[in-house]
This record gives sequence, structure tokens and C-alpha cells, in this order.
Amino acid sequence: MPVRRGIADRLREFRVNQNLGRAIEIKRMRWHGQPPVGPFGLYVKVKDPEQWGNLFRIVIGSAMSSFAITDARDRPALAQLLKQSGNQRSQIIISEVDLFDFSEGEPPREYLTILRALEVTDEYVLRQLVNNLHIESTLLARTRAEADKMLLSLGRGGVAMAADLYRVVRFPEGGGQSSVINDLRHGDPRQHLFRGNNADAERRRWEGQRDDFNARLSGLAKQIAELQSAYHRSRQAAGNLERQESELNRNIRNLRTQINNLQLELNEDMPVNIQALQEALEEQRTEKANIIIQYEQLLVERERVQADQRPYMEESERLRQKIAEHSDRRSEISERLNAAVTDRMNADNSIQHFNKKAFEERNKLAMAEEVAKDLEREFKDWSAQASKYCDPFPNPRKPDAVQRNLDAVQAALAERERRQGATIEEIADEFHKKELALETARRELRALNSLNKALRQSVKDRLSRWHEFRRHIALRCKVYFAYHLSNRGYFGKVLFDHVNGTLNLRVQTDDQTATQQDSREKDPRSLSGGEKSFSTICLLLSLWESIGCPIRCLDEFDVFMDAVNRRISMKMMARPSAYTLTFN
Repeated sequence: MPVRRGIADRLREFRVNQNLGRAIEIKRMRWHGQPPVGPFGLYVKVKDPEQWGNLFRIVIGSAMSSFAITDARDRPALAQLLKQSGNQRSQIIISEVDLFDFSEGEPPREYLTILRALEVTDEYVLRQLVNNLHIESTLLARTRAEADKMLLSLGRGGVAMAADLYRVVRFPEGGGQSSVINDLRHGDPRQHLFRGNNADAERRRWEGQRDDFNARLSGLAKQIAELQSAYHRSRQAAGNLERQESELNRNIRNLRTQINNLQLELNEDMPVNIQALQEALEEQRTEKANIIIQYEQLLVERERVQADQRPYMEESERLRQKIAEHSDRRSEISERLNAAVTDRMNADNSIQHFNKKAFEERNKLAMAEEVAKDLEREFKDWSAQASKYCDPFPNPRKPDAVQRNLDAVQAALAERERRQGATIEEIADEFHKKELALETARRELRALNSLNKALRQSVKDRLSRWHEFRRHIALRCKVYFAYHLSNRGYFGKVLFDHVNGTLNLRVQTDDQTATQQDSREKDPRSLSGGEKSFSTICLLLSLWESIGCPIRCLDEFDVFMDAVNRRISMKMMARPSAYTLTFN
């Protein structure tokens, strides 16, 4: 039970569902290739988890739940098994067991790489990590500046990962870049990787943190209550100041109104009692100055209260954020605690089940002992009854003779094993292995023969289709050539020899048609210069239209043509100008 619980903890650590029965069933199933290997995290350990654990959880954490198989036919069965056990997100890698040498891609020994910071106990898993994550060439550094310095000293470019979550790249031709590596969320399952301890210790650590946070939460709650009380008092003081400000503003407006009214009265009754009005004006100005001074003092007081209140507001917001983060962590710890309780209940149920089976087996053993005693008692009774009729008959062979025969047989077996170099059991095992290898080779041979037949048939079909296309193109060229020659009143044909790779022209000109004395086509070498040029134009137009050439260019094609051939040739080239652009 402790071994099964440890395996379950390791599987759960690498994001594999704790359904251990399904995971162990992988070893019991029959596979076309080798049994699946995984999850990779079972074979990977970080040498310094305190230093590199957080970085490795982000960079290679996703690969720790992967499985690897050697035969593609095993993928559906493994995917179905993973789906049934709740591990459908695990990646399945198909790769042969190729223990290649990757030392060429490693930097010098003084440079720390991801591979050198890990302990990988399975060579097959190691090669998969090298192929997919390039752990043999990726450098490690504590800071971004140190990573950049390492790549510059290496002098050939490369990639480096920094423990302060930076990815630095240097290019061989010069230059480089660095980017921030995003940290994992609190609820990400990869947070449990590379912790350097087991699930029980991790649970105890989280429970201790939970108690610590609960104690801190109680103190923070008191601080929040005090801050909220101070905040309400500050709000009340600010409200009072705002009301005083409104009252003063209203007084100022009233005084300004009074000043305006007095000014009007002064303008109307200037000759009457000017001295009294001036004194009243001075009194109002003095009162106004006092009110302004009081208003400025209230503004200063208001700014001071707001400045005093601002740290309390910031502290309140910070505490609110801490409470939210603590709530998330508390939810996560509760989920993990519930999972641990479930595991404990399952373990208790297993203990009860096996205790019950042990009790049943003890009962069966007691019953078997009772039966053996009864049989022994019956044998003794039967022997006593038989001795009444006759004496016991001794063994006709003496023990010495039986021992000699036994020694001779054992010596013969030992001599046979010495001559053959193996025991009968070893020979039988080797025979079964050879039979399995022969059956595998026969299956592969049948598969290769089927593939060979399919490829041969595909080549025949492609050749047949190609010959058909070639015949159609040649036929189109012949028809187009005869059509273009007919514009001048000529007759002719194109002779394709696909076997020898030759093309011959036969042309019958208009003078032959008029005389009808020689119905044979002329050889191109016996044509005049204009006829050769016109025939060449017809051949080129026929080839272009047969193969669908989008761009058509001719240069000085009318050197040896007369006016008639030139005019007809220009019309023939200008006719398809709606979709073809011709350069002269």
C-alpha cells in the first residue's frame, strides 16, 4: 500500500489522474510495439528544485504528463485508456527507440543547460525531451543579464532561460532579443511539479500556510475595520468642509450682490452722504477679505484631510486585493485537502477490503487443515485395518538404486545443458522470442508488399494519365496548326515522335494547291524564307494554345515575310488579344 500510494502521488504530481488501476493496466495490455512509456515526469528529477523548479514548471512542465509509443497502431488504444482514466489531455508521442548521440548539440561543460540541471532515468524519455524541447542546447542562468553574457561568450548564438523568467535569444549573424516568460496561474496543475517532496509533505505545508494566512486574516480584518472607521470619519469631515465651502460661496455671492446694489445706489445718490457710503464700502471689503481668508483656510484643510485619507484608501485597496488572493489560495487548498481526504477514504476502503480477504483466506486455510487432518486420520485407520489381513509390502526398489538413477538423470541433464549452453527453459523462452520476431517480420513484409503493389499501380496510373495528356496536347497542336495554316490557304500537319523525342512539319503551300501537280507536302527545308517564317508563327501559336501559355513574346518575326504573310500573321496574333498580351 505505501508503494501504490507513492506511485499515485507521483502520477497526480505530473497531472495524471489518480486512477491508478487504469495507469497500471498499461503494463498488462498487449501492444503492437513496445509498451507505452510515461508519464515522462516519473523519470525526470530536478537537481536543484529551489533554484530552477519555478522555471522548469513553465518551460518543460507541459511535457511531464506525456506518453511515448513506438507503433502508431497503439495510439487509439492508449488514447482510449487515457480518456477512460480522465487523462485525455496527456500528449501521445510516436517515435522509435533511437538512442542517438546528441553530444554535438551540447555547449562546453562550463555552461549549464536544462539537461545538466535534470536527472533523467530513462534514455528513451531523454531522447524525446531532446527532440521536442532541445534541453541539451538551452542554457540556464540566474538573471537575464547573466544569460545574455553567457550567449555572447559562447559566440555561436543560441537560446538561454533565466530564473527571473526571461527568455534570451542570440542569433549567429549578430543581434538578439529577450522576452518575458509568463508565470503560471495559481490553479495551474503544473504548480505541483518539481517541488522536491511528496504529496503528504506538500499537504502539510499548505495546511501550515492556511493557518498562517487565517491568523493574518484575523489581524487584517481588525485593521480593515479600523481603516473603514477612519475612512467614514474622514468622509464625514470632508462632507462638513464641503457644506462649509458651499455656505461660504453663498455668502460671497450675497456679498457681491450687496456690493453691486450699493454701487448702484452710490451712483444714483453720489452727492448725498458720500462719506457714509465709502465707509460702508470699506466695511464690506474688509468682511470680504476675511471671508476669502477663511475660504482659503478651509481649502487647505480639505487638501490636508484628503492627503491624510489617501494612504488609508491605498491600504484598504491593497488589503482588499490580499483578501481576494487569499480566498483563491484558500479555495485551492480546500480542493487539494478534499482530494487528500478522498485518497484517505479510498485507502481505508482498500485496507478494509484486504483485511476481509485475509480473514476469508485464513478461514479457508483452517478448513484445509481440518480436511488434511481428517485424511491423515482416515489413512491411519485404513492402514490399521489393512494390516489385519497382511503385512505391509515394501518398495521393490532399494533407496540406493533410486538415488543412483536420480543422479544419472541429473548428470545427463547437466551434460545436455553444458553442450547446448542453456537450460531447457531458456531455450523455450528464446524459441518464443524468435517466433514473435518471425511473425513481426512476416507482418512487416506483407505490409511492404502491399505498399509496393500500391506504388506500382500508382505509377502505372500516373504514366497512363500522362500518356493520355500527351496525346491530347499533340492532337490539339495538330488541329491548331492546320487551322492557322488555313488562314493563308496552306495545308500542313505536325508529326510528333514521342519515343525518339522529335517533331517534324509538313506544309503544302498555295502554289501546290493551285497547280495540283504535286500534292505532297514540302519539307520545311525546301520552303522559302517567308513561308518558313509563317509556318514558324503557326507552330508557335499552336504550341502556345495547346499548353495554355499565359505570356507570349516574339521578336522580329516578320524579317523574311512579304506584305501578305505579315498582315495575316499580325491578324492571327492580334485575334486572341482579349486574353493574351503579345510583344513585338
